[in-house]
Amino acid sequence: MSRPLWVGLTTLGLVSAFAVAVLAGHGWDPRAFVLERPADIPPEQTWGVGYDGQQSYAIALDPFGPAQGLDYPAYRYLRILYPLFAHILAFGRASLIPWSMLFINVAAAAVSAGLLASLCERRGVHGAWALIVFLSFNYLIVIRFDLTEPLALAFALAGLWACERGHLPLAGGAFAAGALAREVTLAFPLALALVSALRGRWKKALYLTAVSAGVYIVWVAVVWTRLPGPRLLPLDLAPTFPPFAGLTSLQPVQSRVLVLLWAIIPAVIGGVAAVWDILHAPASTGSESAWLVAANSGLMGILPLASWIDPLAVLRLGLGLLVALILWSARFHPRALRWEVALWVPSLLMPLLIPGFIG
Repeated sequence: MSRPLWVGLTTLGLVSAFAVAVLAGHGWDPRAFVLERPADIPPEQTWGVGYDGQQSYAIALDPFGPAQGLDYPAYRYLRILYPLFAHILAFGRASLIPWSMLFINVAAAAVSAGLLASLCERRGVHGAWALIVFLSFNYLIVIRFDLTEPLALAFALAGLWACERGHLPLAGGAFAAGALAREVTLAFPLALALVSALRGRWKKALYLTAVSAGVYIVWVAVVWTRLPGPRLLPLDLAPTFPPFAGLTSLQPVQSRVLVLLWAIIPAVIGGVAAVWDILHAPASTGSESAWLVAANSGLMGILPLASWIDPLAVLRLGLGLLVALILWSARFHPRALRWEVALWVPSLLMPLLIPGFIG
């Protein structure tokens, strides 16, 4: 058995065990992963109102829209791929959609692990280092709440895998699919496009940009044309400046500690170190992995205020950075992988400390 396959199957077993534990603790009801807004909550209440998975669930019930119960329909429908896949896999049956959403994310975790393990081995380290991502609290969050990140990250990793093997059309398609699952994964193809342009590979740079970002922009135009409601996002969903300005919005102090440990400090240290590597290496020989770290670190710095209100949102949005850090460390700083294990693996204790996260 190849190591990437072994890592993928191991991840499948671990994530499946976590899913079974959550199901067992919630009466074997898959809607526990959706985490919908309770019916008895007053409309004006802004806390305890469910989580983002309920938006994907609403769209999965009616992917051709407009679905009922969405906060910002023209915004939520931009992330169409996950709910659309869930609808198709469930044959449109509402009772099966919570199960299909869970199945897709568990399968996406296994695929992502195998792809990341393969990318690690290509960089000269054991593929098991890929498990750092899937043994982190950051990743358990996206499984626990039926979020779009597992599918988006799987497509982003498929794009990286294909791109490094010279399969440019496959890479472009995968990156475009990732953007339609969650737009933040555009950091991967756009960073690769930038480094390709700096190396004079204009055809590759233009192709990656046109296919990945172009498909997303076309879909934005389609959604904004078809759906009613406001087109402009509220101010709390706009990027923030200066970087990490939203950190002061996090309450209580324990939330700041979690975000600092598993998102902000890695973003700052990793981003600075990656920029150092980029500036001290000629463009013709620089590492794409360093550019990926820099891009994802920059993305963390400008997260909107709406994300900073919730520590879980910041942690799950740091998954792209975690993947980039592992790939960069694997190629140029393999000793750092041990520090990444020491930092992220203990975060597995968090589900045991948060009431209702598992049981």
